Amino acid sequence: MATRATHAASSHSTLSATPPKKITIETLRALHQRNEPIAALTAYDYPSALAADLPMGTYEITPSQAISSAQHLLRHSSIDALKLEADGTLAPTIHHLTRSGIPVMAHIGLTPQRQHMLSGFRVQGKTASSAMRLLEDALAL
Repeated sequence: MATRATHAASSHSTLSATPPKKITIETLRALHQRNEPIAALTAYDYPSALAADLPMGTYEITPSQAISSAQHLLRHSSIDALKLEADGTLAPTIHHLTRSGIPVMAHIGLTPQRQHMLSGFRVQGKTASSAMRLLEDALAL
């Protein structure tokens, strides 16, 4: 997985002419192993997007559908990775995507595209059983 690092500028900082270094999955693994915090930013506009959602209905039916949708999105954008709202049942699809060389981030728990199925935006994992389900989903993905 490759995403771009971003540098925040304040009134006390100077911007470098050097382009930001790419953050790879190896970079993230090293941060995790050193127990260093990893910050993520959701981009709400196209120019700042590093990853994009595949819309609901474009990846759930078969792994082939997911690969086709993902390839289309990657071909027609400048993103580096995909984000999918998923649970453990989509692990085989995500496996097919990553095996095809497509970087994927799974979004579990509160899944905005499915908020109507959850009766609105509701905190997930509040009970022991639902927290265990989230953990199982995370481990499967």
